[in-house]
Amino acid sequence: MTNRQRWLAGVLGAALVTAFAAPGSAAPPAANAAPAVAEIVIPVYFHLVTNAGEGHWQRADVERVVQRLNEGFAQGFRPPPPGTWGSDWGPRDGTSAPAPFRFVLEDVDWTEDANWYNDTRYRPDDIEGRSLLAKVRKGGLNTLNVISPTGPGTRGTSSAFAPEWAVQDPQKDMIWLNPASFAENPVNPTAATIVHEAGHWLGLNHTFEGGCDGDDAVEDTPQHLQDSAPSFADPAPDSCPGVPGEDPLWNFMSYGFYARVFTHGQVERMIDQYQRYRAPARN
Repeated sequence: MTNRQRWLAGVLGAALVTAFAAPGSAAPPAANAAPAVAEIVIPVYFHLVTNAGEGHWQRADVERVVQRLNEGFAQGFRPPPPGTWGSDWGPRDGTSAPAPFRFVLEDVDWTEDANWYNDTRYRPDDIEGRSLLAKVRKGGLNTLNVISPTGPGTRGTSSAFAPEWAVQDPQKDMIWLNPASFAENPVNPTAATIVHEAGHWLGLNHTFEGGCDGDDAVEDTPQHLQDSAPSFADPAPDSCPGVPGEDPLWNFMSYGFYARVFTHGQVERMIDQYQRYRAPARN
């Protein structure tokens, strides 16, 4: 199978790939077949940073984020309504590769910290940061810890610790989540943030890793440039015309506004990275 056929198989499904196959070539296996792996349950702990009792996110808000996380991994998100910006990009419903991970919320806690309450970045290496992490983090490398400041000034970036890093320094292993991700509106670029960061936590790179000459370690995600997001009036771009496929701005691991799917190659890598670094037998 060519690279283009692999990409199409991962994103669009076997029926469409057949049309691109060379005459007489065998049809590829069904692209919607999930990897033969039993359900993997991941315990989740949320740590919300408050200050003098301030911080308005509650357990119900966290439960909604975890529900969104599970929806993203199980089936992906719905595309935007027809006729709206981005509605003609990428696959429609039912084309996200299902991942076997199920995230179970174990507990939510609130920690008083005046400095981190309004912080906009993850600082695990300074003394204060290590002290906070040591106080709140729970479980082994198979446990997802999410820390989120709740102050009104915290609208910075989110980040996650990759599996191979976690093995070297497990105390830093968690997701730092921008609290804008708690917004209820699902048609919002922050709605997929928790899914994106959990993808990193399970070993995925950005789809634009290294640009046109790069490699995100997954075969069925087209290479592209990071800053390829078009204006509201433009079609989906192809920032690397020398390689097959449009820029996958609908992929959870891009920075696309309507990120909503994983490919089968990404699911396979997450399973591999989990089993290699995070499985309980390795903790």
